[in-house]
Amino acid sequence: MKRPLLFGTALVLAAGLAIPVVVGQQTAVSPKELIHEPLVGGVYDELIMAEATLSPNATVPWHIHQDAHEIAYVLEGTIEVQLDKGRERVVKAGEGFHIDANLVHRGQAGAGGAKVLVVRFKPKDKPVMQMVPHTD
Repeated sequence: MKRPLLFGTALVLAAGLAIPVVVGQQTAVSPKELIHEPLVGGVYDELIMAEATLSPNATVPWHIHQDAHEIAYVLEGTIEVQLDKGRERVVKAGEGFHIDANLVHRGQAGAGGAKVLVVRFKPKDKPVMQMVPHTD
C-alpha cells in the first residue's frame, strides 16, 4: 500500500505552472510566484540555504559568487541591491531577487536592518563568496 505524500496533499510545479492542491473544497496550498527568470551561467554541485540578519545600514561589500546563482527572499526590512555598472533596486519584505552567476554586486540594509533568506546553487570547489575590489 502506498503512503500518501504529505498526508495526502501535494503541489504540482511544472514549467512555471503551480497547481494548488484541494483538500475537500478548500485550497491547501496556494503558491505566489516571486521570481521567474532564466539562469545564466554557473555549475551546480551544492545548494546552500542561509538566513542572514543585517544590522541597520549594514553593507555587504562588492563581491561575486563564482559560477553560482544567488536567490534571496527578504523576510524583514529592506535591502538595496546594486549590480556592477549601476543598476540598483530596493527590495522590501515579501519580495525576492536573483543574482546571476559571476555578476559583481553588493547590498546595503535599510535603516531598520534586514533579515534575508538566501539560497545559492554553487560548485563545491568554489568559495561561497569572493570579495572584489571596486571603485564607486
